[in-house]
Amino acid sequence: MAEGRSGTVMAAIGGVLVLVFSFCLLFSLIWLLLGGIFAVTFPIVFGLPVRDAQLDEEAVTCPGTLVAVEWTPDFQAGTEGTAMLTYRYDVDQKSYEEEIRVVESSPIAAQPLDSAVTVEYLPGSPGVSRLEGTKHSVAGWGGAAGLGIGGVALLLTIASALPLLLGLWLLFKGLRRRKQHEIQEAAGA
Repeated sequence: MAEGRSGTVMAAIGGVLVLVFSFCLLFSLIWLLLGGIFAVTFPIVFGLPVRDAQLDEEAVTCPGTLVAVEWTPDFQAGTEGTAMLTYRYDVDQKSYEEEIRVVESSPIAAQPLDSAVTVEYLPGSPGVSRLEGTKHSVAGWGGAAGLGIGGVALLLTIASALPLLLGLWLLFKGLRRRKQHEIQEAAGA
């Protein structure tokens, strides 16, 4: 009798694990998909490649000033660091302040604060600009956010898959044990 009951308990625990972690797995796969979509669509939605193409063709230049440099720590030893540069420039008596991320080896990253820089901007939209010799990063914050969401979702997927496999194992082992018990009882009766 105890053999049949233990099989039922194992099957019940396995069934609960399968149910709970199936939902967790589904949830994490949805987040994995959303992370990938976000990483791909962010640069397109915000038009970063289009801006650079427009600036390549139509940009005019003006003097500007480097007003802030914020260094970000390296993600891995031996990799190049990045800096967020804030620059200010004036067009038609209106002042603009923009930011651009550059890698450590970029010549512009070595400029001291308050140094003169050359700004490229679109004549019809002076707020669309970049520092001369730089490009907008397609993989910038959108790519990083998408990878971050995708990375967390991947961890959730792995974390959900392991208990799900355990639940399936318990479910089938419990059902098999219960079935063997029923066969033994039927043979003994």
